[in-house]
Amino acid sequence: MKKVDNNKKYQEEETKKKRKRWLLLLLLLLFLCFFGYIIFRIGFKFGESKQPVTPDPTPVKMIIKVSDNDGTWKKDEQNKIRVFSILNTARDRVAPYDSGVYQFDVKNDIDNSIVYKLSLTETNEDRVNIKYKLKKNGFYVIGKYDWVYYDQVKLEDLHLAANETDNYELEWCWVSENNELDTKIGLKRNKADYTMTINVTAEEVD
Repeated sequence: MKKVDNNKKYQEEETKKKRKRWLLLLLLLLFLCFFGYIIFRIGFKFGESKQPVTPDPTPVKMIIKVSDNDGTWKKDEQNKIRVFSILNTARDRVAPYDSGVYQFDVKNDIDNSIVYKLSLTETNEDRVNIKYKLKKNGFYVIGKYDWVYYDQVKLEDLHLAANETDNYELEWCWVSENNELDTKIGLKRNKADYTMTINVTAEEVD
């Protein structure tokens, strides 16, 4: 009769069970790694942000061209213009009783008629007493007999045929009406700050 070694048989069975457990554990790890990779790819895909495609901007039609002796104003920008330059002097600032003329042109730069308007705005915290007159094509249209403040320099509904030009002369003067105030401005440690803006807007008409 053959004698069976139960202990050896038990060890072999345990070894087979351990191998199965390790194999199952390895398969589980592989599955988890694969599943995690899939989840990561899906999450990354949904998390991507596509940059919006910006269409090429439509070229802006230049309806009018405003120019002076220094060149053409740039559209939609704050153009620094030399309105208050004092000719034939070395001074870099104006004083009471100073005056001058700023010339500029407004041209219809398209082949259709346009309507435009013109106005002045100012920043004047120091209350500098600058007043104006305005000529259009050689004739006074504002301030023919008296100097006026900036807010009275306003023209609207100005029609201009295709490729035609209006010529303007903006006359200005520091009208001294309050010696005490003028002296106070002159004695300021820093220069008095005065800014005037010429606004010109236009639209095409049929």
